[in-house]
Amino acid sequence: MFNPRPLFSFLFSLFLFSFFSFSLSSVSALKANSRTEPSPLSIPHGGPQGAPHHQGGPPGAPQGPPGGPLYTTTSKQQQQQQQQQQQQQQQHEHQHYHNQHHKPHHEQQHHQQHHQQQQHQYQHQQQQQQQHPQQQQQQQQQQQQQRQQWHHNNHQHHQQQQQQQQQQQQQQQEQQQHLGFVSLYEEEEEEQQQQQQQQQQQQQQQQQESSGSDYAAYYQYIRNTMSSSNSSSNSSSSSSSSSSSSSSR
Repeated sequence: MFNPRPLFSFLFSLFLFSFFSFSLSSVSALKANSRTEPSPLSIPHGGPQGAPHHQGGPPGAPQGPPGGPLYTTTSKQQQQQQQQQQQQQQQHEHQHYHNQHHKPHHEQQHHQQHHQQQQHQYQHQQQQQQQHPQQQQQQQQQQQQQRQQWHHNNHQHHQQQQQQQQQQQQQQQEQQQHLGFVSLYEEEEEEQQQQQQQQQQQQQQQQQESSGSDYAAYYQYIRNTMSSSNSSSNSSSSSSSSSSSSSSR
């Protein structure tokens, strides 16, 4: 697999080297220009000299007018204008020299930046290509997890419904059993009450029958006793009458 870290380090070091070389060359050029340019205060007579001729640059400005001990206002204005023109020319020449000498460096820097951009785009494409299947795998895993979670939740929901139905059925059965027990208890109580009533009625009848039989037996006993007493009195009277008759004879 391609490792982009060495290439990045090489390009970064090359960029630093080119940047430092460019900064050093620009600083040395500025120092050289500042040393070669004459100061306008150091010129005793006449206007400032023309700027030195740089490589590839235009020739220096013409020499200023001859000076004298007395300067009029017009001559001072002319000198100021000439100094401004010379400064502008020097700046223009310096810029032209800088562009000519540092143009390859700018092109190289631009080429390096372009190469870095291309390398970055290539790496970004590779990362996207590598990340694309990973993203697909992650999406598939997430979908599978969601499906499993849905099945799990659905299974739990069915289990809860079944448990609720079982509980309802159990409650209904318990209520029916309770009602059945209550009804059986009521029926047993009714049967017991009926049996008790029947027993009471039978006892009353038996008592009535027994009391009637006792009265009849008592009545028969009295009758028998009375008849026996009558018979004994009759026998005594007959014996007495027989004895009286025999005595009379």
